Amino acid sequence: MKLIYLVRHAETEWNKERRYQGGQDIPLSNTGVEQARQLAERLRKVKFDLVYSSSLQRARQTAEIIIEGNSPPIILEPAFREINHGLWEGLRVKEITERFPREFRFWKEKPHLAKMPQGESLHDLRQRVVPRFLDLAAQEKWKRILIVGHGGVNRVILMHCLKMELRDYWKLIQNSTCVNLIDKTSQGFQVKIINDLSHLETPPPSGYPHFQ
Repeated sequence: MKLIYLVRHAETEWNKERRYQGGQDIPLSNTGVEQARQLAERLRKVKFDLVYSSSLQRARQTAEIIIEGNSPPIILEPAFREINHGLWEGLRVKEITERFPREFRFWKEKPHLAKMPQGESLHDLRQRVVPRFLDLAAQEKWKRILIVGHGGVNRVILMHCLKMELRDYWKLIQNSTCVNLIDKTSQGFQVKIINDLSHLETPPPSGYPHFQ
């Protein structure tokens, strides 16, 4: 059995403020550090053979806390950086809806056809992320891999494994420090767990933003 632990980074201040982060290199908040510590305790007994992280610091910090003293070095992977939100980065949702009402409505209603102003589309993201994910999964000498990514990155990986269309992007939720568990078998990928937050002492409230 080969297992891939796919994790979203812990909370940042921009998550709390409902700002789109994308490629901006935002660190974890104090709450985020504590969330990562709770996740580390949950995964303390898991022996990872390989550990990959997005090269953005919110993912790297999360990975560092998870594996502190227990696993091989973190390999930073630029391909797993969050989708580039272009001109929306740094803006709150309310500001985006005011400045880009048509584009934002399109993004929410038809994400597979949307491209953020001066940013990426979901097709761009998938073409960047999925081939690298498949390369890692195809490596022979591993039993457990940890990948720490982002909401958008994790979604396109899960959608590939589940054979979902990009139009269904919003059907998947990825909260801060959520755990997704993917089993790589001879027949392909089986997704065993999605968006699990059982390690958090205080789970996010219903409707908490999970998309930036």
